Amino acid sequence: MSQMLRCSFGQSVVALLLLSGGFASSAAGQDGAAADAPLPKIWTGVFTTEQAERGEKVFHAHCAHFHGEDLTGAEGPSLAGATFARNWGSRYVDRLFNKIKNNMPPGETFLVSDRDKLDAVTFMLLTNGFPTGSTELKLDLSAMAD
Repeated sequence: MSQMLRCSFGQSVVALLLLSGGFASSAAGQDGAAADAPLPKIWTGVFTTEQAERGEKVFHAHCAHFHGEDLTGAEGPSLAGATFARNWGSRYVDRLFNKIKNNMPPGETFLVSDRDKLDAVTFMLLTNGFPTGSTELKLDLSAMAD
């Protein structure tokens, strides 16, 4: 996937969240109490670029025919832009991973390893403008839920 497409989706997601009050700090009242609330973990760089690159290969091998090469949907729903931001922008990474782990590919969940599914999740996050970090996202549900 091209860097331009990643930036385009990422900029759209960030703009959507800022305009809709998706960040905790934008919901702050007069006292600013919510401004001190930490960002959801999903926004703190929980995966590496290398992990997302592996996930891109997994996605194109197992998911693109259903969700579109650019993640904007085909037979299956879009995994990019406003829909993704609305569904996953402030949620725990474990919920997204569990949805994919337990349901994808439909009727053939055994065809893709949990590790590959996790890498595919990081590709979706990167495509949607979530930041990368210095350590890979581990296959540990409790750590994903923090």
